[in-house]
Amino acid sequence: NVQFLCLEAETEAKALLTPRKPGTEALVIAVQTLVFEVFESFAGKGRSELMRRLQTYSMLEDGRFASAFFETHLRPWFPYVLKCIDASRKSGDVTSSDIPDQNIIWFVHHLPMMVRLSTLPEKKISYAESARIVDQMCLFCLRGMGMKEAAIKRWYDASRFKKNRGPKHGALH
Repeated sequence: NVQFLCLEAETEAKALLTPRKPGTEALVIAVQTLVFEVFESFAGKGRSELMRRLQTYSMLEDGRFASAFFETHLRPWFPYVLKCIDASRKSGDVTSSDIPDQNIIWFVHHLPMMVRLSTLPEKKISYAESARIVDQMCLFCLRGMGMKEAAIKRWYDASRFKKNRGPKHGALH
């Protein structure tokens, strides 16, 4: 059910992020969490197909369902992630950008969403090293927002979801 999928993702995000002070580590985890949830889903890829299709259909039509979903489940995280971006810039881990910070968050969401969309049809796009596609998207987003390589090396852990999610949620690829 749609409500369960939303609650599952929100519970996982809260467990990962709320104990952390806004900063570079929290920003990296926020990016990993968002990319993983949008592409793989904490509820499992198969169980999240309905939600993805509803959102896609909504965006192709009047957008009301998708907009309401984003406002309810993504927008509430913006203040926290914005604080993380700001703290990361102040620490020197993220360079200044002329891209509005809110757009950075949306771009982090939209990349895995569109890559996921490309996997819905039977004749999918064939990505190189597809087993690492989530990691590749995370690293692309972190670099795209201006995170320095030293900070990525220090805070990015490709096995984070494998260690913290257990068998219930599968592995981060």
